[in-house]
Amino acid sequence: MERQSWLSHVRNSRQPVFLNGHPWWLRGADHLPYGKNPWDAKLPRKLIQSLHDANLGITRTHGMPWNEAWLDAADEIGLGVSIEGIRPWGLSGQIGPTPLDIFQQWLTENQDVIERCRNHPSVLIYTIGNEMMLKDAKNLEKWKQLSAVVKQTREIDPTRPIIASSEYERDPQFYETVLKPNGIDDGDIDDLHRYNNWYGPSSFVTDSKFENEIKRNGGGRPLMGQEMSTGYPDLDTGLPVLRYTRDLLTPQAWVGLDSYPGSDPAVFLEHDHAVTKRWAEQLRFPTRNQHSRVHVVRGGMLVFA
Repeated sequence: MERQSWLSHVRNSRQPVFLNGHPWWLRGADHLPYGKNPWDAKLPRKLIQSLHDANLGITRTHGMPWNEAWLDAADEIGLGVSIEGIRPWGLSGQIGPTPLDIFQQWLTENQDVIERCRNHPSVLIYTIGNEMMLKDAKNLEKWKQLSAVVKQTREIDPTRPIIASSEYERDPQFYETVLKPNGIDDGDIDDLHRYNNWYGPSSFVTDSKFENEIKRNGGGRPLMGQEMSTGYPDLDTGLPVLRYTRDLLTPQAWVGLDSYPGSDPAVFLEHDHAVTKRWAEQLRFPTRNQHSRVHVVRGGMLVFA
């Protein structure tokens, strides 16, 4: 597959992303443990093959752009990749813009990532960073820096669509009155993050807020969710991640005392299974009446058309 054959934009406000001129419907899982052993050539093939065999089409490199061993495996087996930049939360919080010398280093690093990844056919999307504008979403000076990275990415590789920030959904009024007049490039695709039952409301209660977000959809741009999940089981114990038990008390609301260390993890995992199934149903069913397609799997990535 030649790099020049990729389509870098969407055709109109209600179209999906196109691949080689054809609409491309994807469902994915987020994300593989690349950082544990990045140069082991056997590990990516084992994990990527597992996703491929489970009919999953895309994954996300959360804060860690893959190296050649992993991208080669994705190319050969057939798994789409959202390449996420190396500065997650780089502009988030009530802080000022990145100092100019550090920002220049950011551009240097981003250039290296895009030049290294652009000839891999598995790369479908570039995501500049994770939750970059969190808690400061309308800071124009930060947007100017984020936009500069988006524009640099387009210049180096104009063949693929871009997500400016994983969690960003365009506010049409703010875009038209502030971002657009200032020449801000906010990417091509919106990207919701939602954790119903964990940070958000229970999926067993009708939540019209999420349905309204889908309908609003930033003026109709393509919409995906690179973080759509429920709870956080600890991979070593099967119990909820201890920070949430200790600091946020979320797991206690699910399973009470069975959330604490030393408990049988089956209790928490069974509840996690139930709420995840319900969350997936809540995502899929309302959108069927809107003639849209939604794909979701446990662990994280959702793609809307």
